[in-house]
Amino acid sequence: QAFGIFGRPPKDENFQPATSYERKFLAYTLAFFLFTTLIVMSHFIYIAPLLERNVSNKANFEKDLCIQNGYFRGNPPNTDHWYAIGGHLELKQKNFAIPDSALLATGRTSPPQQVSGMYQNVPANCFTPSKWYTVHARVLLRSAFEGQPFYCDPTILWGNNVKSCPTVNIKMLNGPAQEIAWTMGRNLDEHIAREDEGWMNLEGAFQYPTSNEMKGEGAVDVISVTRAPLGVDILLDYVYIEPMQDAQSVESFGMRTCETNLIANGDAETGDHRFWFIRGTGSDTNESIQISPSRFKQYGFGYYLGLSTTMEEDTGAYAFKHVGYRNERWRGMIQKIDASCLKVGSVWTITASFRYFATDWNGNESPASCNLDNHLADNSCPVFDIEFISPKVNDPSYMSTGPMKNEVTDDYSVRTPTRLDEWNEIVHTLTITGEMAKHTEAYIFVNAVDAGYNYELDDVVMKHKS
Repeated sequence: QAFGIFGRPPKDENFQPATSYERKFLAYTLAFFLFTTLIVMSHFIYIAPLLERNVSNKANFEKDLCIQNGYFRGNPPNTDHWYAIGGHLELKQKNFAIPDSALLATGRTSPPQQVSGMYQNVPANCFTPSKWYTVHARVLLRSAFEGQPFYCDPTILWGNNVKSCPTVNIKMLNGPAQEIAWTMGRNLDEHIAREDEGWMNLEGAFQYPTSNEMKGEGAVDVISVTRAPLGVDILLDYVYIEPMQDAQSVESFGMRTCETNLIANGDAETGDHRFWFIRGTGSDTNESIQISPSRFKQYGFGYYLGLSTTMEEDTGAYAFKHVGYRNERWRGMIQKIDASCLKVGSVWTITASFRYFATDWNGNESPASCNLDNHLADNSCPVFDIEFISPKVNDPSYMSTGPMKNEVTDDYSVRTPTRLDEWNEIVHTLTITGEMAKHTEAYIFVNAVDAGYNYELDDVVMKHKS
């Protein structure tokens, strides 16, 4: 009996050893328990300090790039440095396990929507005159009344539409607010109405002016995120501005200058339609700008007839495609260009390549021919038009070149693009008059395409000739 107490336990006549299945089940259960325990403990022992270090690193990163608290990862997260315009701000937790917050602008019911949102004051001496900067942000829109994601239309250029998308803006001392980043286009029908879906990227760039070099000590520039329709909340995250390192960086981002090319992202090689919109105020025909593959453009018969010196050109991987049923000749792709480059007497050449399609109400399309010789006739081919505007409140002014004549008028170019690699050319020459040069804004857009037809567009260039 003593042996049974202090040594080996007494034998149990009813004892049955565990089966192989039971031993495996017990081992797997114990392993799962230990693994789960380690994961939970690691969040506090390793991951949490790592996140804190990342927050610290991001704080330093943001300080270097002018925007403060653009990631909303403070300890604890906060709304520091941000202020509301026409509503109020609060933080919204995006994920329970990891401190991941975003800035929410609610109560946006006071017009106008172009200035309603959130802003931050940035010291003007953070920017270097004449230097280029990229702008990045992410937003999620949701209906203030229903709480469901709201999908804006990134092809709408103007900020007063019920489907306008948000922009990032900068207001410098004694100057008007300027849009410097726009919502990137996407297929709006692909998003699922869930809390973690529907985030959109805002991308843009700007060159800080030399005129602000003499700002006084303590001067600030105002960076804001606005323009979503009233009654729509804006959830903002990952806001930062960083300097471009060299001219190659400026070009790879899609930006151009007076000396190189006035058209930003004219070749679609950014993989999106940044800086391009559709002229008008939106439509009910589901129009959009898509990015299509376009590695080679073959201009075809003209080469063999001796009328063209180019048979094939490797012009990159992408092209723009205007899709959906167009119901007006003037509803074409549009871009704002730098009007300050358009000096009196300067001469500019505008070139592009295009393909032409017939499109029905259901979106079905087929290659089609168009009239290249007469840009004012029915079934004319795409050409460019430039509008000049001075949007002064008391004295607005406007003028337009109208649809410009295509200088490529050889019959060989008027054909049905029956193969995917067949493209036509657009060539214009524009001399800037005194009347044009006095306007403060300029817009180039595709015109003269009949309702029910669409086009692909690529390699848009506007260069200073003389």
